[in-house]
Amino acid sequence: MPKEKSKHRHRSRSRERRDHRSPDPRSSRNRDRDREREREKDRDHRDKERDQRREREKDKSRDKKREHKSRRRRSSSASSSPSSSTSSSAPGGPRSPLAKNSMKLLQTLEARRLVEQKDRQRKKEELKAHETPEEKRARRLREKQAKEQRRRERMGWDNEYQTYSNEDNPFGDSNLTSTFHWGKKLEVEGLSNLSTKTVEVLSLQKQLENRRELEKVKKRRQERELERQVREDDLMMQQRAKEAVQFREWQRQEDQFHLEQARLRSEIRIRDGRAKPIDLLAQYVAAGNEPLESASRCRCTSPMCC
Repeated sequence: MPKEKSKHRHRSRSRERRDHRSPDPRSSRNRDRDREREREKDRDHRDKERDQRREREKDKSRDKKREHKSRRRRSSSASSSPSSSTSSSAPGGPRSPLAKNSMKLLQTLEARRLVEQKDRQRKKEELKAHETPEEKRARRLREKQAKEQRRRERMGWDNEYQTYSNEDNPFGDSNLTSTFHWGKKLEVEGLSNLSTKTVEVLSLQKQLENRRELEKVKKRRQERELERQVREDDLMMQQRAKEAVQFREWQRQEDQFHLEQARLRSEIRIRDGRAKPIDLLAQYVAAGNEPLESASRCRCTSPMCC
């Protein structure tokens, strides 16, 4: 009996050790899953707190701006009140109702704008409060991309290069989006002690100057092209006018030639005895006009000379 008890104790102890050494994998997975959920909850809670803190800061800054605007409006109204009283007492007093109406209209428009701004802000906050972590990450990614695009536009990037990034570009440049710093050149120019932001501002100014120069060159080239086109148009119009005059002369000569040929054919038919009625009529008309033509050709003053 003692041996059996000792064996039983030994088996129970070995089983306890084995259970202690090799825990159940299902329970470990559940614990890992619970830890992951707790981390996700903590992360969401921190994100919400950060968003709320940002919103509070924005509200404070907005309230400060409104107070500043209201103070300026009060000061402007206080400064304009003496002038309005003098204008009402002056002969031009009837203008004061118009000024009051305009002030009321401006105040109503300002109040409406503030209400719309509050509505937009409230809707934005509601969307932020009800969005999932995936939607939040997507929204932040979109905001980051929009910010990067604005920065590239300020740097002077064209639409062709807007889609390029450090990882995806045909130049194989891993620092494409960052500003290039030419250390030796900055040392020669005495600008090596400047900060990177100052160097970026200087490079941006230089890019803008180069762009303005290119615009000027392009404008001058367009003006030259326009002047050349005008000259070519003038030359073409002159050439067309000359050709029109020459064509009219050719047309007149052609008509004269055809008329002479018709007369010659008529004379030949009359001489050969096969005249047509039109040939005889033309002969009679020519015979009747011949004295007039001879008189017009005569230069003497005596009427009996011809």
